[in-house]
Amino acid sequence: MGIHGDCDRRFTPLRDAFIANFEAGEELGASLAATLHGEPVVDLWAGWAHVARTRPWARDGYAPNNFAIDRLADPRVSPVCAAMRAIAETL
Repeated sequence: MGIHGDCDRRFTPLRDAFIANFEAGEELGASLAATLHGEPVVDLWAGWAHVARTRPWARDGYAPNNFAIDRLADPRVSPVCAAMRAIAETL
């Protein structure tokens, strides 16, 4: 499984937290995108779009059973949120 996409070097902690979720077995597939002042600074994706692992996660893909709003309260997202906050405080 590889991580695909681009990440501005200022957001390396965010990329690292994204990767850590996969390494910990917490993610089947996911994407992460962020902008700063209207410019894309993070655009990452990895894993599988279906539990059967028959379709890789695509840059513009989604999983029908993935509800981003529900994930905001998911503790697995906390490291990513913490990295985002730490970066934002330095910009």
